[in-house]
Amino acid sequence: MSIPTINIYFYIDKVQFLSEAVYLCKKLNIVPLVKDKVIFDALYKMGVRSTKVSNYFILFYFQVIRLDVQLIFLTSDTLSPYAQLLQRKFKAITLNDIPFDFGSEYYQNRSHDLCPCNIFFKILFFIFNLKSESYGRRVHMLPCRLNDVVRYVVYKIFYGFRFKKDLQGFFSDIVLLPREEMRDVYLDNGFDREKLRVVDSPTLSYLSNLKKECNPINKDIDVLLVSQPLYRYDVGFQWLEEVSNLVIDCDNSKLKLYILLHPRDDPDKYSVFASKCIIVDSQKVRSSVENLKYIKRSKLVVIKSSSMRILPYINKTPVAYINYCNVNTLNSTLRQEYHPDLILESLGDIASVFDLIIKSRQKYINIQNNYLNLKIGFHSERVCLKQISDAIDFLVFRENEKDLN
Repeated sequence: MSIPTINIYFYIDKVQFLSEAVYLCKKLNIVPLVKDKVIFDALYKMGVRSTKVSNYFILFYFQVIRLDVQLIFLTSDTLSPYAQLLQRKFKAITLNDIPFDFGSEYYQNRSHDLCPCNIFFKILFFIFNLKSESYGRRVHMLPCRLNDVVRYVVYKIFYGFRFKKDLQGFFSDIVLLPREEMRDVYLDNGFDREKLRVVDSPTLSYLSNLKKECNPINKDIDVLLVSQPLYRYDVGFQWLEEVSNLVIDCDNSKLKLYILLHPRDDPDKYSVFASKCIIVDSQKVRSSVENLKYIKRSKLVVIKSSSMRILPYINKTPVAYINYCNVNTLNSTLRQEYHPDLILESLGDIASVFDLIIKSRQKYINIQNNYLNLKIGFHSERVCLKQISDAIDFLVFRENEKDLN
């Protein structure tokens, strides 16, 4: 595997998958580029050298230009003016390592569901053209909040931001995807076939290796809820009520419940539950190692629509779907992927589900294993890294060849 030069950077702007990003940076000898001090400090604590640039757009622009970037690597870009700038200015590769249970059905449903919640915001989105495209339909990516509308109008006027597709990588030279199914989704949405490459999932490679390295842990947690800040969105106004029902259900059944907060969760929203369960604050950054340890300690994991669902599947921990209040998210179609025995809808369900997974744990693990194998099949760390390295070398070589000509 060829080693990239030092002026190839990995732009990291989200904390959720920081461990996976660091894994790729180390394996491919790429330098992390960050503008967020929380991420910069977290990388420092992990012993990773990174390049810090300003969080102010104008300063960000000039500081990045001075770096003489040869190629930029990204994992997220659809709503980031900073990521768009990097792709427009430099050769760019976007890795869209889509969760294993998101496919064409998810994106088709999403193209219908992304719409304004009322006529006022519909008019605002029309006037300022704050719309993207998905399967030929005009969709609205922003939540119905006035401050978000104002922020993105500023992005459009002063930062040159443009809404294009409801898929990552529109402005990149290469988009790396984890499955052939996702190549079809991109092609159906008008992407150039030449820029799309299917690679083995680096997230799966990293997490699979991580599981092997973790020592056995005593299962002292009965139920672990993987939380999400759904209350921030129009569809999730009943999310905290749904969490409350789980807390009551576990308390009535004498089950030890932990709530694993999302990095964007507000701990104060959950403080009312603290007397009946353990609240695990993310403190803005929590590594995949820490997340996996909580999964390994748990007898049952409860999830709504978190991308962390892959962790209990890899760790062979039973997963239940929380649905006490029928909170619908864009990927709530995931409900159909759960065994009907493992859906929590009424008070008392947690006791029944917990009893089932204690008595017939292997049955439900086998169901999850079959589903995981169907979705991802065989994957190899060596193959994955070689595929990504080849894509990087292709762009670097092509650029050098142009300079020579």
